[in-house]
Amino acid sequence: MQHSQNIFYKINLYNLSLLPLYIIFIIQYADIKVIENYANYETLKLFTSDLVSLNTKVLLFLILSLIAFIGYQFFLKNNKYNREDAKKFENIESKDFDHLTFLSTYILPLITFNLNDSRGFIVLIFLLVMIGAIYIKSNLYYLNPTLLLFGYKIYKAKNSEQNVTLIATQTIYNNCIDSRYIDLGNNIYFLKDSDECR
Repeated sequence: MQHSQNIFYKINLYNLSLLPLYIIFIIQYADIKVIENYANYETLKLFTSDLVSLNTKVLLFLILSLIAFIGYQFFLKNNKYNREDAKKFENIESKDFDHLTFLSTYILPLITFNLNDSRGFIVLIFLLVMIGAIYIKSNLYYLNPTLLLFGYKIYKAKNSEQNVTLIATQTIYNNCIDSRYIDLGNNIYFLKDSDECR
């Protein structure tokens, strides 16, 4: 049960990481001529039918965007509970640049796909699924440019000689901190508060 919850959690964060891509596709491919000609439609049913048929792919990305926002709320809720006692983290180093690496490596190249071409759309979906599988199996779900936009920061650190990844909403200036945390699994911790080591 716990394993399936973790997979669901990671899929949510992966989908959230693609939110900038979804928004770009919506802006690029939304056909608003139907809306502009709304007065020419005799019934709401005809208007809705044309709107959906001309914006099927855009509707898909709108739904995925909505799921991403729901996933973000799940992320917030999950990180309110089950706080562990303070743990020491040392050799702390900012890794916010990794967010930009994910953005430039995975998201920006996908913008070039022509979604009006059915084959190009199928290839895009295949790539998103394949990247997601790698992302989840490699436990790289903390690489999330959307979280960066929402004010989250990524750090690499050591705890008891183990290399760990820290997700925090605060900027950490110290090389060593004591912090309560939530264990996200696979040596990834969400920090709740932090103080300089004594």
